[in-house]
Amino acid sequence: MKKKSSSGFSMIESIVAMVIVSIVMGSVFYLVQSQSSTLFYNKKFLNNFHISSNAYAELYIKHRISKQSEYQGESTNGSQNISWLASFKPTLVDNINRFILVLDSEKDNFSVKSDFYFYGEIE
Repeated sequence: MKKKSSSGFSMIESIVAMVIVSIVMGSVFYLVQSQSSTLFYNKKFLNNFHISSNAYAELYIKHRISKQSEYQGESTNGSQNISWLASFKPTLVDNINRFILVLDSEKDNFSVKSDFYFYGEIE
């Protein structure tokens, strides 16, 4: 009997190696994609929180000084200007008002969810 001497890999070994490499590459691609989308979401969330906390502070001061319950302003986000409208809206409980912030980003109005409330009378 003659022994076969093989200097390379068999077809099965090559296929198994390609499957393992493709699984590893797919996992790395998924990880990078999910991290980039999470980073984008966190950046947007922090930016909206920054705008809403500043708008709340400005509206709170305006309400204390001149009893305004709505205030319009503008914030800069890098090279983009964002107009906003902040207001206090009454809730079912007396003298507790919810802070509402509506952003106008290139004519796309959307409300920013916040947990800010104001205790006091709104006229």
